[in-house]
Amino acid sequence: MLETILLANHDVSVLAAQKNLLTQNGYKVVGEAGNVEQTVEQFKELRPSLVIMDFHPVEFDCIKAIKEIQAIDNDMLIIISSNFCEHSEVVEAAILGVKDWVFTQLPLHSEMFMLAVKRVLGW
Repeated sequence: MLETILLANHDVSVLAAQKNLLTQNGYKVVGEAGNVEQTVEQFKELRPSLVIMDFHPVEFDCIKAIKEIQAIDNDMLIIISSNFCEHSEVVEAAILGVKDWVFTQLPLHSEMFMLAVKRVLGW
């Protein structure tokens, strides 16, 4: 089965880098969202295998998005991708069931990013 992924990030250059890396590694990116509302709507429509979501305290409220997605599907697989790593948000995301937290900087952290994706999807 081809794993499908929804990317959610306020930064279009990060979206492009993530999409490129994922497609090169055999994954199908089925959607790209730039804010919480788009993320939730695309999740409802596309029902991807995995959501890779931005965390940015000003631009993208991932905690809100996680809660809204989990109201639809409590078993959804979510990875947070960010350059920020505030302890309180990491703890809250973990409590909500986020499967991993990876750094956004690609290609510098490409290997770690792909390892997280493979681990969460059970590869």
